[in-house]
This record gives sequence, C-alpha cells and structure tokens, in this order.
Amino acid sequence: MIRPTESAIIFIQQLGRGLRKVDGKGYLTVIDFIGNYKNNYLIPIALYGDTSYNKDSLRKLMTEGSRMIPGASTINFDKITKEKIFDSIDSASMQLFSDLKKDYNLLKYKLGRIPMMMDFIEHGSRDPFLYVNYSSSYFNFINKVEKEKDLNLTQSQVKLLELFSKEINNSKRVEESLILILLIESGELSVTEFKKIVLKKYNYIVSDATIKSCVANINFEFVREKKNKNLISVKQIYNLDILNIENDYFVFSRTFLKDLKHDVFKKFLTDSVQYSIYQFDKLYESKNWKNGFVLYRKYSRKDVFRVLNVTKNPVAQNVGGYLVSPDNTHCPIFVNYHKEDDISESTKYEDEFVNNKEFNWMSKSNRKLTSNDVQSILGEKGKIRLPLFIKKNNDEGTDFYYMGEVTPNLNKVEQTTMNNDKGKKVSVVKIRFDLVNPVIDSVYNYLEEKIKPKKIALKQESKVMKVEFKETKDEVLKSPIPLYDFYAAAGNFSEMQSEKDYTLIEGPENSNNDYFACQIIGESMNRVIPNGSICLFKTSNLGFNNGKVLLIENMDFRYQEFNSAFTIKTYSSEKVITEEGVENKSIVLRPNSYDKSYKNIVLQEEDAIGMKIVGEFVKILD
Repeated sequence: MIRPTESAIIFIQQLGRGLRKVDGKGYLTVIDFIGNYKNNYLIPIALYGDTSYNKDSLRKLMTEGSRMIPGASTINFDKITKEKIFDSIDSASMQLFSDLKKDYNLLKYKLGRIPMMMDFIEHGSRDPFLYVNYSSSYFNFINKVEKEKDLNLTQSQVKLLELFSKEINNSKRVEESLILILLIESGELSVTEFKKIVLKKYNYIVSDATIKSCVANINFEFVREKKNKNLISVKQIYNLDILNIENDYFVFSRTFLKDLKHDVFKKFLTDSVQYSIYQFDKLYESKNWKNGFVLYRKYSRKDVFRVLNVTKNPVAQNVGGYLVSPDNTHCPIFVNYHKEDDISESTKYEDEFVNNKEFNWMSKSNRKLTSNDVQSILGEKGKIRLPLFIKKNNDEGTDFYYMGEVTPNLNKVEQTTMNNDKGKKVSVVKIRFDLVNPVIDSVYNYLEEKIKPKKIALKQESKVMKVEFKETKDEVLKSPIPLYDFYAAAGNFSEMQSEKDYTLIEGPENSNNDYFACQIIGESMNRVIPNGSICLFKTSNLGFNNGKVLLIENMDFRYQEFNSAFTIKTYSSEKVITEEGVENKSIVLRPNSYDKSYKNIVLQEEDAIGMKIVGEFVKILD
C-alpha cells in the first residue's frame, strides 16, 4: 500500500483490492509503506468497522486483536505498529468541530430532520457523547449549528441540560437515568417498584444508600463548582430542587414538572437519558459487575466517588492516589501505571503487577505502618473495600480502568523508604495486594507493554492548554480566548495548582484557539513583564525556541492530570550530537529582571522530564 490517505473508507477500499480471491492464493500479506502518519487511529476504525470515534472502544478493539474481526479473517499487529496506533489514538482529537459538524450534517441529510443522540446510535455513526464533551450538552451543539431554529429555552433550562448530560447521563451509573426515564414516562414510580425493575433487568439489588445517593445526585448535591473562590454544591449555587422521596415514591418538584412541560427541554433530556441507559446496557455484563463497577470499564475519579455513594465530590488534591472514607468502609486506589522511566527519584512509586493475580503498591510518602490511612487499608479499623483503578499512562486522559477488588496480603507488608526532592529519605509503606479477579490477558498485556522513554527536549504542548471553547459563550465575543485561573511565577516555579478553569475574554482580532491568557506573579521578568500582568500567549509554531520568552509547565509526575506548576523565562538550550541525532544536553531558563538576585534555572535530563512548553509570550493585555 503506497497511496497516502486519511480516510477510513478509502483505506478499506485499497485493502479490499488485495483481498480479491484467486486460485492458489491462500493468504495476503499487507505491507503498508505509508502507515506511519498521525491518523493511524483510522486503521482500527477501518478494520473493525467501529465508526464511533470512541477512544476506549478503539483501544479495546486493538487489545482484542482477531477476536473482534468478523468471519474467518485474522489480524496481527507487530509491537511497533501497535505502539504507533495506540499513540495515535491517545493524541488524536476525536471532537474537532469540523468533524462533528460533518457527521452531524451527513446524518441530518440521511434522516431529513435534526438528528438526536439516539439517531447516531441507531445508524452506527459517531458516539454522540463526543458532542456533549464538546459543547457541554447535545442541545448546545444543536443550538450552535442550527442558528435559524428558535429552540427557546430559558438560561436555567440550558444549564440543567448541561448538568444532566455530563453529571448524570454519562452512563457510568444507570440508576439515576432509570429513575428519570421511568418517572418522565409514567409520572409515578415507587422506590420498591424501582428496586424490582433493576433486579429483574440487571440481576443486582439496589441498596437504600444508593437510592439516597441517586436523589442527592439528581438534585446536584454531589457535584461542586466554584463561587466566590469556594467550592459549593451546584444545588446551592443554582437553588435547584428536582426530586424528592415522599411516602416511598419518587416525586418531581413543581418547578421541574414545569420545565418538563416545555417540549424542547423534555425532548433533549429524554434523549440524553436514553443514550445513557443504552450505553450502560451495551457495556454491562452481569458476571463482570462488582457492586457498582464493571470490570475493565473506565471511570474518572469523580465517577468512582459517585458510584461509592460519597455525598460530595472530593477535591482532587485530597485524593491523589487514594482516599480512605471517613467511616473507613472504602478506599479507592488510583494508579498511573507507566511512570518509572520518566520521573525523578522523589516520585518513583513502585506500583506494578507481580503477575495477573498480584499487585505491588506503595502508599503516599511520609507514611508508616502506624499511619491512620495505612492502618485502614490493612483492615485494622474494620472491613474495608479496596477497588483498584489503573490507567496505562497520562496520555490516556483522566479515566482509569476498573481492575476489580483487592485485599492486602498481610505477610507482604513492609515499611521502607524513598527519596524526596532534596534526596532525603522519607518513609513509605509497600503492600502486596491480591486481586479478587485475575486480570484477563488482553488487558494485562496492554497495561504491561512498556512506553518508550522520552528524550530531554521539552514537549511542545500541554493538555491543559487544548481548549474546546464553550460555544454558548462564543457568540458574545468576536475573538474569544481563554483566561486561565492558574498563574505563572516569574521567579522559580509556582506552587502546585489544581484549578485550570478559564473564562472567555476578548482576544486579539481574528485570534483562534492558538491563543490563551494567564496572570504572571513575581519580579524575575520585570524588564518585560511587570508583576501581576495578564499576558497573552500563543501555542502554535513552537519549533525553534532559543531566545523566546516561554511559559513552562512542570507536572507533578504521579498525579499529572490535576497538579501543575508554572514559570515564565527566556529559553535557551545547549545541543549535543549523538548517533541518534541532535539532542538537548541542558536547558537554561533565564530571568530578565532589574533585580540581579534572580538566577538561571538550569535543567539537566532528569530535571526536564515532565516539563512542557505550553506557550510563547506575545504581549501584555490591557
């Protein structure tokens, strides 16, 4: 195959020519000379016929190999090819507006009307939840592309559709969605009848604690947002009252019943609920159901705590790799599996499989056998549930595979030490866990495959900076850019920051998502950037960086998805020629200040791993 294409359809047509039958032809060997391109993720889409553009589905197809190929065909990927395809899946943007709109219009033309989420399912098209991820709700996307239509929802109804779409109807727990659809359709539903329906359909019993949690979640007490720099429940912020239990019956509030009388609101909410139930049913297997979680399905930290009936979504920094519940009844454990080769001494946590039945794990640093959280995990404070969640690496995003329940092997627990950032020994506890369910081969092999080590050169982009603008606000601003909540230190690196929210502000004329803004705190760059300035940065064309003023992100290596520190400096690098080509030997981040006490930050190889160039300074904004 020598014809370059980024079309899954054309790829399959090319392959089909070689698959034509001829007497004496028993098999076909395909040599793809042009397979090493950024859209390698199209290969599993083409071969397996999965056009959902759902990254988890594509990864699953790749790990299963020939088992998912219909008919008598077989397929084998060599190790390098699989690595390239997985890298392509990780890095690909599956929700570019142009792609979303193209598939939307194709389905609209086919149906002769505006398609709903369930239409995408019924016609085997793109996973409609990608539209939710892009616009916060499917309604918001329709409202953007169908500007001539007057959908006429109130601001509060638009917000409700966003909340239901992302926080309730994401298919990770089905009970809330079932309550909504049953109550919408029949107008009446008792708690007793609901439990019977779930038992009959899914073969498990819904606890009273889960019922209580569902009501709280539908009222949005669990999810929290920032208001006046404080995290409070969405219910409080928007004064929501949606569902209650009265005399063993679920009852919608009068306010919400009034919203349901609006045909457009009801139509989009019902569609969202139906999608959630469909997706849950599709991935549900009774044998893999483990008290709220499905083996090898992916969950975010927020999903996990919601399923565990936690009343308020914990702050990410308080969770880290695990969090023991206040009553010591559960402690979910989160592991980023491939990190050892790319991190400093202070973060070399030895979390690894011994085999598919045993897992070595280390507590947070500065812990001893007598520490409260360690005592809880070891069962010294009563029976505790320990669900294990693993993601292969941070390129997979923020979601983790549920690996099942684990129990500590009390004969293989030891207090040991590790280095902190200053090279000082600190205590840590190492525990051998036994997995209740041995990991299946396809998942085990996928997680065990090593990630290629990264070179010293600072990466050119940060996941934090890739913004899909919230389209409901775009119409107000001519050239919207995000102003991030985090700040960069014009000194050394800032403290670790978890909040990376943004608000849209007016950017330069004709600016696009190559630009963003944030605040600079400190005096080390005061010849160019005064303390407290709001600065404009660009993310494109970051090839040759010597002499440029750059914003650098330094990730916390164990929990990268929510901890970052930032600095701004003039960048320079020293090169060295090796057999593999030109590589950075050292990187120097230089201050530019009237104060001569500020020194260069010199980064050697072990220092630079995990740091990323996220933007080039353009100018100070008024």
